[in-house]
Amino acid sequence: MTETGKYLIARKAQLEILNQCRENLRKNGRGSVVWVPAEAGYGKTALLTYFEEETRTKYSSLSIVYAQTQAPIGTTRIGSLQPLFPFTRIVEQLAKKESVSPEKKLAFNIGMSVLGLIPVVGEFPFLVKELRRDIQEFKSEKKSGKSYSTAATELYEVLKNYAQKAPLILLFDDMHYTDAQTVEVLSLFLSDIAKLPVMIVIAYRPAAAKDVISPLLPLYEEYKPDSATIYQIRLSELSAADITKACQTILPKYTKHEEFEQWLWAKSSGIPGLLFEYLHYFSKKTPFDEQGQLIANFHDDNIVPTSLHSTFARLVEQLDDDERTLLALCSAEGRECTVHIVSKLLNNDTLTTIRKMRSVQRKTGIVTSIGAQNRYGIKTTVYQFTQAFYQQFFHNTLEYEEKVTLHRQIAELLRMQYTDSEDETVRRALAPYIVAHDIESDNDDSQEFINETRELAAASGNTDIMQQFTSSFAGAAQSKQNPDADHTKDDIKPESMTIFDLQKKVVDAYLMGNIGGGVELCQTWLHENHTAHAGDRAICCALQARCLIELGEISHARQLCEQGFSLVQIMPNPIAECLLNNAMAIALHHENNDAAEYYLLKAAQPSPFLSPAYRLMTITNISALLQNRSSNKAQKFKKSALELAKSLHFHTFINENFDKGE
Repeated sequence: MTETGKYLIARKAQLEILNQCRENLRKNGRGSVVWVPAEAGYGKTALLTYFEEETRTKYSSLSIVYAQTQAPIGTTRIGSLQPLFPFTRIVEQLAKKESVSPEKKLAFNIGMSVLGLIPVVGEFPFLVKELRRDIQEFKSEKKSGKSYSTAATELYEVLKNYAQKAPLILLFDDMHYTDAQTVEVLSLFLSDIAKLPVMIVIAYRPAAAKDVISPLLPLYEEYKPDSATIYQIRLSELSAADITKACQTILPKYTKHEEFEQWLWAKSSGIPGLLFEYLHYFSKKTPFDEQGQLIANFHDDNIVPTSLHSTFARLVEQLDDDERTLLALCSAEGRECTVHIVSKLLNNDTLTTIRKMRSVQRKTGIVTSIGAQNRYGIKTTVYQFTQAFYQQFFHNTLEYEEKVTLHRQIAELLRMQYTDSEDETVRRALAPYIVAHDIESDNDDSQEFINETRELAAASGNTDIMQQFTSSFAGAAQSKQNPDADHTKDDIKPESMTIFDLQKKVVDAYLMGNIGGGVELCQTWLHENHTAHAGDRAICCALQARCLIELGEISHARQLCEQGFSLVQIMPNPIAECLLNNAMAIALHHENNDAAEYYLLKAAQPSPFLSPAYRLMTITNISALLQNRSSNKAQKFKKSALELAKSLHFHTFINENFDKGE
């Protein structure tokens, strides 16, 4: 654990690993990855921030940036709903550095013109570049096998080119909350890390990653420590000697006291976060008399807090009512709070709010300013609770009615921001926050913003987010209205399914050999949802057509594809178009290979709105189509499909579709 930016205690071995990787990067241009798995309180953030500050101070030739994935707001995992959020923050930090050379600025300017739409509000909005390529260009992709163009791959290329000018160190914190596309970019870096002048440190909580089924877990399984370029840091509990050093560091004029240190060990179990909470308390209220001995009633619960919660409660007692109210308001916004929102909740001007926040920061250290940041489409000063526990503590001090009212007020403020903004990127970035605060306020009037977030996810190609929002969050809103209701996935009826629920169920039925069941699901859904979005109905047509092809009903399948094409003329939907083009190609390939190739050509046209999984499906179908026409060409596509499947960690797909020797 540390006092951030000043010193570290009992982390010499861990720093040596980081320093070794930094030296390899600085002297040899050799990249590396450092995994830092540890639970809350073990000092992940402290280690990263200390290393960052030391690197900035001593090594001006290195570019180092720190990015933290956003913690949940209530039950809403905001971090997983913000595609490429950590990398977006990294690009913003690099781009606004005064020391950025003209060459590197040029690299960013080029990068911003080719990156796909990243729905995170910032100073540097990335524009869509939709590259139109015919099938011949599609066949002649890089030999590396990176035969697809997405926001993730473009972002990877931009940062890789940036690092060629000066070695780059990327520090990622709280990555258990991250999204799938961020993991995709990391995968591109990790696959060739030894040859890149990039050092990457990834800190996360293993238990939390398992709880939320984080997309980070497959990446760790793929790239485990190998003692060559991939390392792992273990953060252990503090020893008795470490506790002595911590006491000497934090407590004024401390002289070793065995009984006191044994008490600290018993209360903290050597976990750094807990130990330092007690020491900070005792630094303000000494447990020793003038002779340096423990006060007579030290073990009295009325004198010394018996737990971390009561220690913190004693610290809170030093706050006046206005300061406690301020921190409670801040906690409603989340682990991070903005002067923009807090000042409106307090009905104060921003300068008064900043003075109040600064006073609490100096008095307690419960919150700390991280400076002006881009949030909600504007630049505002952001404060952060220095421990997640602090935010939870103050949020729990609110009564039910206070929580509901505050979250509703925040949602309404964000709605106003949404309505007033003409920037579609800003509106899409606000939608997840509005839904999160609506859910916490028991407000069920979020369907518009749930749809907006679903479209946001579609625009970034992240189907995981779409499923999460249309099922988990919609279910959360319903369960608040009816806590006794059972919203298990298997109980969802076809008429109440979202299109993404339907897609999953049809695919499951298909894989289990229940093709007729898949057709029936589609028919029921279309009948019960005849007023649904045209794009959703087009996806349903494509799913049903694919099942009918498997049943040999080719003519009916082609009719459904034509019906789907008519629907996407009304409302364009890249996912529907990709599925329809693939289905039509499969329906035609036995009787008209040229026509089948035409539809696969259309499906292969890259779009920033498609996830890699859809491109993998198309590439695989192209290789199958060409197998009987040109085995050499088919082999090239098969190789590209294999490389893409590996980058996506689709191990089952690889085992079922490729020879083990490939």
